[in-house]
Amino acid sequence: MAPQSPGEQANPQTESRSSPGSQKLTAVILTLNEEKHIADCIRSLEWADETVVFDSFSQDNTVALAEAAGATVLQHPFQ
Repeated sequence: MAPQSPGEQANPQTESRSSPGSQKLTAVILTLNEEKHIADCIRSLEWADETVVFDSFSQDNTVALAEAAGATVLQHPFQ
């Protein structure tokens, strides 16, 4: 990120989220049988660098839809 003068704001259109040394923001979604909502939810998080779906072994198409939308899916039973 380039140094800024006092009062100058960064321009998100020209700043790269993946520039060397920058931090990365990961959005995490907890799911259980959310096939009706998962695609819209992931789309709403396009501003994040990465989206991870933490699924509790859904019995519907949540996992397949999340993967198709570009999310990383991890499965573990909720307790």
